[in-house]
Amino acid sequence: GVMSGLEGLKIAGGSSRVHYEALQVVFAAAAAICDYPLFTAYALLDICGWKGSRTVMDAIYFNFGKMMQTMLLGLLAMYLWMVLGIMLLKDLHREDECNNLFQCFMSYLFQSIRDNGVSEMLEDAVFPTDIA
Repeated sequence: GVMSGLEGLKIAGGSSRVHYEALQVVFAAAAAICDYPLFTAYALLDICGWKGSRTVMDAIYFNFGKMMQTMLLGLLAMYLWMVLGIMLLKDLHREDECNNLFQCFMSYLFQSIRDNGVSEMLEDAVFPTDIA
């Protein structure tokens, strides 16, 4: 009776699927109580177990080194673009946007990912209107 029920709970408690489902409930409750979005990200791990997503996960896993090389190449190109921007367009940058290389790099990175590109960092160009 009671002993066999406890043994059943002990066997079920040792299952990784039970632990996974318990963590799903704990993180969902924590997300509802704390209103912190990171707790809801745990539920996205469920997508990794789908048959269709396995191919995508394998493609990411096997090509991770190549993707990191591509990211570094992109950062290098952005760094070179930023150095050219500092050298050629220093007087066109908005105030407190590009005072040193690090600040300029972080501003360029932030603006290029988040907004409409680096043109948001520059003041509007003034062209002469009295050319005959």
